[in-house]
Amino acid sequence: MGWGVTVNGVYLSRLYKSQLKDKYEENELHIRNARERLLLLAGATPRRVPTGEGHLRDEIEWEEYVHQEIYHLMELIEECAGQNYVIVQALEDMDSAKDT
Repeated sequence: MGWGVTVNGVYLSRLYKSQLKDKYEENELHIRNARERLLLLAGATPRRVPTGEGHLRDEIEWEEYVHQEIYHLMELIEECAGQNYVIVQALEDMDSAKDT
């Protein structure tokens, strides 16, 4: 472990108690943006998707692209929501949060 904060036995890496509110707001922004991106993907028309640096000769199938994007966005939402759950616990009882 490096430095961070421990809340009820759960360790949040690279955060101090004084940064919890800002991290919570940052996570909420990531969640909101990911949800918006999911909605855009749901309503998008299938198209050619370049890989790498915009070269259309190296394409991936639309279904594969959407699958990868959804997987990535859901991981982001899960990570941010889990972290925010612990942050809310810490903010409700700052005495239980300990900088390490």
